[in-house]
Amino acid sequence: MVQRAVFVLAVLSTSGLLQTRRTNSKFLGRRMLNPHYSLCMRPKSQRNFTGLAARAGLVSDAEWFNMWSDADSRIIEAWGDGERTLRLRQFARYLLRQDEIPKTQLPQEQLVNRAYFPGLTAKPWWDVGDLPVARKLEVQAQDLLHEYRSLRAQSVNDRGFGQTRYVGYQVDQLMASGAQTPAFEDPRNAPLSRLLVDTCLNDCPRSVMVSRQEPGTGLPEHSDELNFVLTMHLGMEIPASQEVWIEVAGERRTWDEGKILVFDSSFQHHTVNEGKSAREILLIDFWHPELTEAEKEGISWLYRFRSEWLARSLASPWEITKKLRPLSRPKQFDRKSEKIYYDVSPAPPISVSRSRGSTLRQKMASTA
Repeated sequence: MVQRAVFVLAVLSTSGLLQTRRTNSKFLGRRMLNPHYSLCMRPKSQRNFTGLAARAGLVSDAEWFNMWSDADSRIIEAWGDGERTLRLRQFARYLLRQDEIPKTQLPQEQLVNRAYFPGLTAKPWWDVGDLPVARKLEVQAQDLLHEYRSLRAQSVNDRGFGQTRYVGYQVDQLMASGAQTPAFEDPRNAPLSRLLVDTCLNDCPRSVMVSRQEPGTGLPEHSDELNFVLTMHLGMEIPASQEVWIEVAGERRTWDEGKILVFDSSFQHHTVNEGKSAREILLIDFWHPELTEAEKEGISWLYRFRSEWLARSLASPWEITKKLRPLSRPKQFDRKSEKIYYDVSPAPPISVSRSRGSTLRQKMASTA
């Protein structure tokens, strides 16, 4: 009887061990196909297919090369490989980690990471008179600021500002990454929304926000680390004090209500409010004036393309076939009139490297 019980236990444990081994071998086999399998199998709430910080570090040099090669071929197919695309293609090499940025050639106090567009004028402060977008916005802002203050005063207990990581610094984000947020449609922001629509809505690839800084606080020195946008500050509520200022590359200036300051936020800058009340400005990031329409579209497309590629590099085959769209292609331009139109032809398959994980990436390409 005892021998029979021992025999049954031995069979059960052996079968369990074999099952465990089969499961582990299956898991290890899938993980060998995709080195990021464990990340892909996390719960949906823990997976981040939109933020780049968590994904970029997991991408191999071979994958970055494949990404750049694919992007470069699509740019050439859309706009050619002549002088017209020379700067954009070099920007792609910086952004997609093929070339190092020539930091020794940058002006003092300018800090740029991967987002460096070559051939653009770099200076800390810009004259509003040299920028048609800024001139137009400053003229029209005079009539709308009074209406904005009236609307805000009616809702003093719920002003829509969100706290940031900096003490005393709050923002009401109207646009993020060039897209309108719910705050854009907020009736309290209607004057600002009209101002943007009438002046620079199509020239804002990044952030538009109302920035509020409480008295006795300031922003530490920092750089936005990209050189293809400039930043406008429209003074809205400025305390009557000389101790409310912004300093860019060592040059300090103050805000005036209804007036605009324009600076290059890739230069190190910081702010201080030592006044007795809060300071409010309208902050607008807009395209560098020396970019062509094709280059603006190319920059926007390269960021979308990078996000799409990184999402595919970490996605499971089911997510690629069911959730992710084919890799996008840049817009086409009429070379004579510079008019933009969309190319709706199907995207070619992505290239793959013969490295660890290449089998799964081939499967991704075939299902794209």
